[in-house]
Amino acid sequence: MKKLSILFVAVMAWGFFSTSCDAKMGGKIKSDVDSASYAIGVLEGSRIIEGLEGIPGGYSKEALLAAYTLAVKQDSSKLKMTVEEAQAYLQTYFPKAQEKEAAANKISSEKF
Repeated sequence: MKKLSILFVAVMAWGFFSTSCDAKMGGKIKSDVDSASYAIGVLEGSRIIEGLEGIPGGYSKEALLAAYTLAVKQDSSKLKMTVEEAQAYLQTYFPKAQEKEAAANKISSEKF
């Protein structure tokens, strides 16, 4: 059912973007493939932002976009860490960030 909903949104987005993308993107979207790619970008970008809401410790939009752009361009020579290093970092970062937030929440609740 979720895939069907995503497909429906993608089709609706394609319809919208096929008529309006050319103006919004300065003439860069010239084909159905461009419109579909743009629609995928909208959907994936929205999904990523939803997934980041409430992330322990927050996130830096600038750093995220820089790494995402390089990863999508498959320019690993400019990435500051490998996929494996990124996974290892996050495996240690998230527990620490959660602990830090829990401690801050405990202090805040004790003040009341």
